[in-house]
Amino acid sequence: EKAVQQIAEQTRRCRSITHQLLGFVRQAAPQKTEFDVNRLLNAAVDFVGPELKYAPIEVVRHFSKEPITMTSDPTMMEQVFVNLLTNAIHAINEKGGDHGKIEIKTLRADSEVEISITDNGTGIAKENQDKVLNLFFTTKPPGKGTGLGLSICQNILKTLNGSLSFHTEPGVGTTFTVHVPLS
Repeated sequence: EKAVQQIAEQTRRCRSITHQLLGFVRQAAPQKTEFDVNRLLNAAVDFVGPELKYAPIEVVRHFSKEPITMTSDPTMMEQVFVNLLTNAIHAINEKGGDHGKIEIKTLRADSEVEISITDNGTGIAKENQDKVLNLFFTTKPPGKGTGLGLSICQNILKTLNGSLSFHTEPGVGTTFTVHVPLS
C-alpha cells in the first residue's frame, strides 16, 4: 500500500512538472503559494530516490534549524532542485568510486533564501564552465542528455527573481547555489 501511495505521489509530481515545463515554454506566470523550502527539498530528494537506490551516494542535509517559509512557485522550485540533484548524481556516477556525497544546505539571509547543492563528482571542465548554462549544451553522449536542465533552472529562477551560480573544481566536485526571494 505504501508503494502504491509513493507511485501515486510521484505520478502527481511528474504530471505537475510536465505541466510546468509546458507552461514555462509558453512563459506561464508562476503559481505562487506559501511553502517550506526544507520540505520541498526533501520531496525533491525523494523524487530522485530511485536513482540513488543503487548508487553509493550519501545525501547529507544541512538545513536551517527553523523552517524557511517562502512564497513562490513550489513546482518551479522543485523542478530546479530535481534538475540540480540529477546532475549531481550523474557527475558522481561518472566519476565512479564508492563514496559519492551530495550535501544540501539551506540558509535564510535577510529577505532571501540560499540553497546550495554540492557534489563530489567530476566537476566541470574548464573549457565547459562558460557554456554549462547555455540551452542545449551537454557533455553527455547523444541520447543521454538534452542540455536543457541547467538552462531551465536558470530561466525558472529568473522568472522567480532569483539567480543560479556555481563553483567547480574539475575532478573534485561542484556546488550550485540558488538565491531566491522569500516572497
